[in-house]
Amino acid sequence: MRCIRSSASRYRILIQRTRSSLHLFPCMVIRRRSFRRGMDFDSFEDDESTKSPSNGHGFTRWPTSKIVSYGDYRADEEALGPSYFDNKKLYEYQASLPKLPVPSLEQSIQKLIESSIPLAKNENEKKSFLRAVRDPKLKLLHQKLVEKKDSCTNTSWLSLWWNQMCYLKYRDPLKIFVSYFFTLDDDHSIDPVDPSAGVKRAASIITAISKFRKKVCSGDLPQEMIRNKPLCSAAYKYMFNACRIPESPMDSYTIYDPSLYSHCIIAHKGFFFEMDFVDKRTHDPLPIHVLEESIRKCIDIATEASENKDRNILKLGMFTSLNRDDWAEIRDGLLKDVKEDLEVLQSGAMLICIDDDSPSSRKECAELFWHGGKDFGMNRWFDKSLQFICTTNGKAGLIGEHSMMDGMPTFNLCRFIHNSTYKDYLHEQKSFSEDTAVPVRILFDRTSVDFLNFGQLKINNYINAYYNLVNGYDVAADDYKGYGSHQIKALSYSPDAFVQQAIQLASIKAFGRSIATYESTQVRSFLHGRTETTRSVSQSSINFSRAMISSDRKKFATEIIGRLKKATVDHTNYSRSASKGLGCDRLFFGLEVVAADNDDRICLFESDVYKRSKKWLISSSTLPIPPGFGPVDDMGVGLAYFIDDDSIYFCVTARSDHRGLAEKMLSLLFKTLNEMKDLHSKGNHSQSKL
Repeated sequence: MRCIRSSASRYRILIQRTRSSLHLFPCMVIRRRSFRRGMDFDSFEDDESTKSPSNGHGFTRWPTSKIVSYGDYRADEEALGPSYFDNKKLYEYQASLPKLPVPSLEQSIQKLIESSIPLAKNENEKKSFLRAVRDPKLKLLHQKLVEKKDSCTNTSWLSLWWNQMCYLKYRDPLKIFVSYFFTLDDDHSIDPVDPSAGVKRAASIITAISKFRKKVCSGDLPQEMIRNKPLCSAAYKYMFNACRIPESPMDSYTIYDPSLYSHCIIAHKGFFFEMDFVDKRTHDPLPIHVLEESIRKCIDIATEASENKDRNILKLGMFTSLNRDDWAEIRDGLLKDVKEDLEVLQSGAMLICIDDDSPSSRKECAELFWHGGKDFGMNRWFDKSLQFICTTNGKAGLIGEHSMMDGMPTFNLCRFIHNSTYKDYLHEQKSFSEDTAVPVRILFDRTSVDFLNFGQLKINNYINAYYNLVNGYDVAADDYKGYGSHQIKALSYSPDAFVQQAIQLASIKAFGRSIATYESTQVRSFLHGRTETTRSVSQSSINFSRAMISSDRKKFATEIIGRLKKATVDHTNYSRSASKGLGCDRLFFGLEVVAADNDDRICLFESDVYKRSKKWLISSSTLPIPPGFGPVDDMGVGLAYFIDDDSIYFCVTARSDHRGLAEKMLSLLFKTLNEMKDLHSKGNHSQSKL
């Protein structure tokens, strides 16, 4: 891997240009109903048919206990061996998935022009940009990209570049710039004022995760289908028993054989514990009362450790919030003392964070689940593939590490969690022995003076950077309750395209001009496909926004509605094209990489208009669960949303030195959606009303 790592500095500019990939989910422009048809969660019963008679749990033993990945899906699959994928529903159609195409250069240039020209500041910029896109060197670069695609067997031409340059080589802290989060639905069978609400919620979530994990690791989870098309299942290998490892100049990602590990990690007050959560033989969940008892043990030990000044256990989770090179250096210094405990934490199926907090509002939940704030950020390990946060009042959220897995697989897990409640699992425990006991063990409990001095010195050195990072960002989150997908569909609009036009209008009001807007679109219908960009700015979107701002909306409602319909249709068409791997951004990313490899100077890549079209001041994405992520540009916002039947959830993040930009953008979105509602009420009265 030395030759790959040595090229990191060469692509530093490219990495900065592609920060948008780091926080965004595959866009659910695909309708929620279509998705649900593709994966029937109601059929995921914990029945005997999932258990292999040979080993009791159906897991295939790996050739090795763990695989250290450097972002190469194909190499990781080869390490598992071909038999790993045999006779498994999760990989039923994997071998037949098509490879990601290299889009036509001419069509990609046309897409680039249509979305970039509206951002030009003057005629000279336009003319210079239009000359640059006709550079004959682009055809040569494109041909090399086609040749690379043809030479890639059993993988995508893009995936290794993307995983390494946009994720594993990325050096900024994970918790603001890379990880995403979800807010889970409440479990209404748990009383939020019950002192044990947080423990019960954690035990319930662990139970659900264990069932889903067994489906994934045995391969019995049906392969996802959308509109009768199978989706790539590669990401599921990185969901459980997985952890990103800090290294310089490029991180690695270690995945562990789940058949060998039956423990998860519990965090409380910044202390981490090893705790078994499944039966070692069958990998079925332990009884929920046993899980509750074990979680309480962890809480009691953590409480005692935090109050006992003579017991000095370092809170190492803080370090996972740092710049990756800083964390890599610190980790190397800790290894000789806590290598075994680090291995335990990394190999745990998932991390459950128990926080002594009782958030109630959407904003409070978003702050806690995004980065933990000042009080709970140390109660995280941001390298873990999955972290679930459970609060004193039973609220719950998820933090996903984004390097090898996007948001849709983790949404599938969350949807499965939502399907059952704590009360449901109480009824299942009758079949287990009442005297089952599970030991727990606190990690990083060392008395070495050198270890404690080194660790405390590093904590003291970096504590200000830790707090400054949290204080440097704002979040605004709430539900718009004026209407949702039902009412939007009644007017024959795509809900996602409609909301994207609201985002365009609100962003013009916030920034005073049209700005580049990124929406992430899933391309998992291709082997090792991840995402493509849907560019939300178009001439039709600008025409609609200008008409809404400058016109008498009551007098010209019919004309403005016509412009809105044109803008939504254009957006939907772009999204569909992107979902087929025919957007333009991944192609130009590839062309930039090839140009850098050949030391070619390409005028287009230096064009102000081109750079502006990729400066994502609005980075947006949606899922059918309340999501959130950080901004990808220091001057812009991260804008996550969830379009429900009768409401729309928004989560907006921004740097705090932008004078309340996050709150301003949220307020403008609500105002804009009201204006679009009024437009239809006053305009075409023969249509359904919002």
